Amino acid sequence: MDSLKARLDEINCLRKQAMSSAHFLEEAHEHEVAIAHELSSPDLPVRRKKVVKKKQERLSDIYVEIEEHPPIYA
Repeated sequence: MDSLKARLDEINCLRKQAMSSAHFLEEAHEHEVAIAHELSSPDLPVRRKKVVKKKQERLSDIYVEIEEHPPIYA
């Protein structure tokens, strides 16, 4: 438990240092404004690609280049 208390004390000390830093407070304010802007701005509609339906290929279209031959095994 001592290590946990020591760690919490260390974190609290670092938090106090950050809160006393003008640079940190300025960055935190900018971050807060950015989050508020993101939450308040309306979402733009997403433009989706149109799905082009592919013509279903028939077997006769696939084998059109093959000449007809009599069966090999007769």
